[in-house]
Amino acid sequence: MQQAKGLMKGISAMMTPELEIEETEQRRKIKEWNCGKYLLKMKILGQTYLSEIWATEDIPIDYDLYRALSSAMVANQPGFQEMFEEMKKIKGIAVLTTSSASAMGATVKTKEEIVEVRQEPALNSSCAS
Repeated sequence: MQQAKGLMKGISAMMTPELEIEETEQRRKIKEWNCGKYLLKMKILGQTYLSEIWATEDIPIDYDLYRALSSAMVANQPGFQEMFEEMKKIKGIAVLTTSSASAMGATVKTKEEIVEVRQEPALNSSCAS
């Protein structure tokens, strides 16, 4: 029984991400938004993920609510509270993120970009069909 507890503790530690975010001095305009550059480094399961994040506070949203909704899906994951605190370093919303990760000799690169922001009235779910 003690061995199983030790094994589970070791697995949990491996699955707990280490996250580090660094704000840079770099600024640029992406679409109509003034953005700042952040570097994200995450280690999990022996893998390192690197991301370049361009974020802006020019998009008029409730950033506290945005962070709460964005984090709701991972709130029960090991290390979440520490990750959440580190993510608060990013001011605003990410409008362009490029990431790379290496696994089993292959490098995977991804790009996420906000292409449009619109304000529209919310649908009343009781009226939606």
